[in-house]
Amino acid sequence: MSACISSGRKAPSSFKEIADRPVVYCHPCFAKGGEETAKAFPLINVFFPDRPARDSHENPTAWEAVAAGITGPGPLVLAGNQYSPSPGKRVLVFRDGTLLADRWVRASELTRLEAALAKDRRVRRGECDAMYATGWSCLWTVDGPPLEVWDPEGSLVRQEGDLLRFRNGDSCRAIDVARVHGYLEDAWVTRGVRCVLKGGASITVAEDKDSFVLVDPTYDGLNITCDAAWVVSLARALGKALGAPVQTDEPL
Repeated sequence: MSACISSGRKAPSSFKEIADRPVVYCHPCFAKGGEETAKAFPLINVFFPDRPARDSHENPTAWEAVAAGITGPGPLVLAGNQYSPSPGKRVLVFRDGTLLADRWVRASELTRLEAALAKDRRVRRGECDAMYATGWSCLWTVDGPPLEVWDPEGSLVRQEGDLLRFRNGDSCRAIDVARVHGYLEDAWVTRGVRCVLKGGASITVAEDKDSFVLVDPTYDGLNITCDAAWVVSLARALGKALGAPVQTDEPL
């Protein structure tokens, strides 16, 4: 299915892409670009998005409905996505790395939602790499130690006191971490976060690869800043939990 190269918004099923026009924009993003975008892309595909869904950033779900739909005991992670448009905020609720809810809530009501969930459960604040209309592949806590990181396969990294334990069997002590590095490599295809140890070795915390950057001639620093926003967030959360300095490559 076609999608806007700026926002990632999916085109309606009725949209027919013209094959010799490789660039696709939704009309709101194209309109924001104005005359400059029109000159840069004289031959493009433009689609008008469907009206807002019942549950969207323009029609957020009431916080009570979200809280009522989450049942069962156990700690929860209330995670925000990257770059939510106003007035809604996309909220993903997890238990031990399993997604329980993915809804839009008014940003002003997030405190009440968190309070309602905390009545019967321990609630931690987190973030994930989901964008406006994409799924998640990495989740982490942002409220300090103990840091926990998950992917769809389960626990990826867990902090136990002064020790970081990784799913692959690696481990390191917080005092041995010289810095946390949010990196871009292989012409921006590879992006991720690693712990650089004082001895010079490094341990990868999370990594993603996106070869789309190689085939899209319009892909620039703004695109990578948005697509890799999760790298900066995770690196900062890790640095906060470990008390270690954070380094991020340009143009993150």
